[in-house]
Amino acid sequence: MDAILSRIKDLVINEGITIGSLERRIGASKGVLSRAMKNGSDIQSKWLQTIASTYPQYSTKWLLTGAGNMLVETTIQEPIVAYEKSCPECKQYEQRIADLIENIGLLKDTISVQKELIFSLKNKFKVTDSKNSIHTVKGCSSRAAFAVLSRNTYLCSP
Repeated sequence: MDAILSRIKDLVINEGITIGSLERRIGASKGVLSRAMKNGSDIQSKWLQTIASTYPQYSTKWLLTGAGNMLVETTIQEPIVAYEKSCPECKQYEQRIADLIENIGLLKDTISVQKELIFSLKNKFKVTDSKNSIHTVKGCSSRAAFAVLSRNTYLCSP
C-alpha cells in the first residue's frame, strides 16, 4: 500500500495541491490519507475509486500498480459532419477543421510532456525552510552558484 500512497503523493504534487485539499475534494475526513501516509497504513478501496473518478486524467493502472504513464492518453474523435457537402466553401472548412484537430492533438501531447516535466522538476526541489522559501536542489555540485527564481532562493546542496 506504501507504493499506492506514494503515487497518490505524486498525483498531489502534479496537481499542485495538498493532501488536505485532496481529502476534501474526494470527501474523505481530514487526515484519512495523511495519517495513512505517515503511518504506512492501508486506505479503503473506496478512496482509490473516488480518486480515480475525480481525477480521470490519471491512469488507474498507474495509480494501482505503477505501470505505464501517469497521465491517460487522450484521443480526439472526428467531428460529426451533418451538413451538405455541395457548397464550394465546405472543402476549405473541412480542411481547416482537420488542421485544427491536428493542432489540438499536438497541443495535448505538448501539455502532457510539460506536465511530466513539471512533475519531475518539482521532485528535484526540496523545501528546507518554508518561512523563508529556501529550496535545495538535489544533486547540485557544491561549487555551483545559487539562483534567485521567482522570489524564492535556490541553493545547491553539497
